Amino acid sequence: MIKVAVSGALGRMGTTIGRIVNEAPDMELVGGSDVRAGTLFGREVVP
Repeated sequence: MIKVAVSGALGRMGTTIGRIVNEAPDMELVGGSDVRAGTLFGREVVP
């Protein structure tokens, strides 16, 4: 299982990458970072 954290997670590209990772059977979305806090597919995004 590949664990992935997305940089720029709340932007358009970050959201797209997050969705792809979330749907992939061999990857796990573990979190992300962005300029503001939030969530991405149920995972914490930290500033």
